Amino acid sequence: MKKRYIWAGAVLWALGSGFIVLHMAQGDVEGKIKQWLAVHSCSAEDVKFSLLSGELKVKGITLEYDEGGHNITGRVESALLSGLHRGAFDAENGDLTPLADDFVMEGITFERVKGEEKYEGRIKSLYGKGWYENLATGAQAMLEDKSMRTLLEQLRRYRVDELTYEGYEVKMPVSMPLPDGSLRVVTMISNIDKVSLPDGIGFKPGEEKGELRVSAVGEGFTMEMPGWMSARMAKIELRDVYMPETDKLLALLEVSERLDARSPSEADLDEYMDKLLAAWEGHLPFGLFRLESMECTYGPEMKDVPGWSLEELACTLDNGVRSEAGLSMKGMRSRGLDQEIEREVRIPAKLREKFLPQGLVLDASTQVSLAALSGESEPGENASEPDTVTLTFGIRGLGRTHSVFEVLLEKDSGTQNLSDLKKMLMNAMVGGANLEYTDEGFMPLAFELCKDSSGQSAAALKSEIVQLAESLQKEMGILGLSKAVGIMVDKPGVLKISCMLEEPVPLAALGLFVLGTPEGMEVMANAQPGEKTLEELLQ
Repeated sequence: MKKRYIWAGAVLWALGSGFIVLHMAQGDVEGKIKQWLAVHSCSAEDVKFSLLSGELKVKGITLEYDEGGHNITGRVESALLSGLHRGAFDAENGDLTPLADDFVMEGITFERVKGEEKYEGRIKSLYGKGWYENLATGAQAMLEDKSMRTLLEQLRRYRVDELTYEGYEVKMPVSMPLPDGSLRVVTMISNIDKVSLPDGIGFKPGEEKGELRVSAVGEGFTMEMPGWMSARMAKIELRDVYMPETDKLLALLEVSERLDARSPSEADLDEYMDKLLAAWEGHLPFGLFRLESMECTYGPEMKDVPGWSLEELACTLDNGVRSEAGLSMKGMRSRGLDQEIEREVRIPAKLREKFLPQGLVLDASTQVSLAALSGESEPGENASEPDTVTLTFGIRGLGRTHSVFEVLLEKDSGTQNLSDLKKMLMNAMVGGANLEYTDEGFMPLAFELCKDSSGQSAAALKSEIVQLAESLQKEMGILGLSKAVGIMVDKPGVLKISCMLEEPVPLAALGLFVLGTPEGMEVMANAQPGEKTLEELLQ
């Protein structure tokens, strides 16, 4: 019997000791969390950690501090970290350390107040996976120096594999200019249904070098300034956005703060642009910037400003074997532009319904393709692919143009600087060009309008246009123009014009070509007929 008592006592002692150790370990983590919150000017109503489940629950987190005359406050109703790694609290080096496998934060609110100026926001929920951060090192750094530099440096020493915000709302004051030159402060309210960082943020463990980039996708954006304007957007997409180094970012923030403190002059804006270019010097600022399904309407305070909508606006940058930069706009509509065209051209309703059922819808794009910018190609490499500038423009239902200019750049001009890109294009010379116009309804619309105004038949109008083309062919020396125009008025299709230059001309001087063909330039025109005759299209 005594042995059974001894064994029972030993078991009870072991269990009791285990619970004591477990409680002490849990209390140690809870204490370190409270200490870490205090270092960051935060406190919490309740902190609970379960060593058995590896879950940390924190409720009622509050933040309050002053910075530059601004009183900043914030609150998180609840936070849950699953798969907590205790090593993140004890590491003595600055290496990335796993902190939690998953995390969810709900009920996030924040305010920044200075006098009557109030900036406030909320986030319904924030959740993510794979949180890496060395809390011990971060807390020590913040204890020693709570400067913006320290904060930015700490932000470069953490990693989240996936991150998503939902229900993001911001209210902030905006100064709007009035006709008398004064300013009126109005409240701007912005909402975003969801923001995702699909590739996470921060360096991956063991890869804490090189460029720091982040990608984000925002869905369901709305913005309103009552009485002034309202806007909505279905999607905002950013890919591979470069995060500048701390020193350059601090310099940019310093200039930005000075601009916010006063009405910026032209010199101030020039300085800001210089700092902005310096922050991204040697790096592409992003890979893709795209906005989808935008619409903007204006209120009575904006008087007669017409509303507009846009299906897509996108800008792409790539610095592979060739440097590519593209800007495109699809589906631009403006009620004011439609009204202006109607006042100037007076298109009858039946023709608008036939050729422009959706109104005036514009598409346009610019694409630059350069081998010199990368500075990585070997001599003779990409010789078969000339540097080009491509411009396209189209009106849906009428027609579109596609122009490709072959440009000549200084050799050995390899660089990745955006400021140098602008300089290079300004100094670029054109060695040749190919222009292509595809008719999609403009020709029959023009004939209909001319018939209504002049009373001439389609055959008579065709003859006049061909005669005019013959005159231009002689005066401007455009080979094949008369025949090509004859094809276009008979069966509207594709008109092509190619330019060959004996001596390159400046890219900036291309607009002078409308005044005549420069010496040493050979211009040729040809056309491909469409499937239907003009008479069939006029029916």
